[in-house]
Amino acid sequence: MTDFFFTYINQLSVVFFIGCFLTSWFKRSDGNNSPRLESLLTSALAAATIPTGLALILCAINPAFVSRLEGINVNLSVAGVVLVFMAVKTVQDGWKGTPSA
Repeated sequence: MTDFFFTYINQLSVVFFIGCFLTSWFKRSDGNNSPRLESLLTSALAAATIPTGLALILCAINPAFVSRLEGINVNLSVAGVVLVFMAVKTVQDGWKGTPSA
């Protein structure tokens, strides 16, 4: 199962992206108005990182899987940006004395 997962991780990311984009589009369409592209892309891009997140968890459990992470540079950079953003936001909120939203 893990061999399949790591072999097709990029394809899984694309399936998650398209699936979430279409699902969001259909759920947010009310017949007269089309949803904003930015909101559809935000949801879809977030969904596309789910396979990478799962892969990183598997790599934390078994470091031998790290060598299987090829061609996911964009997803890894998104994960890195999210981690840095969350850390900076948490520190800033701590300095202000207010909890994160």
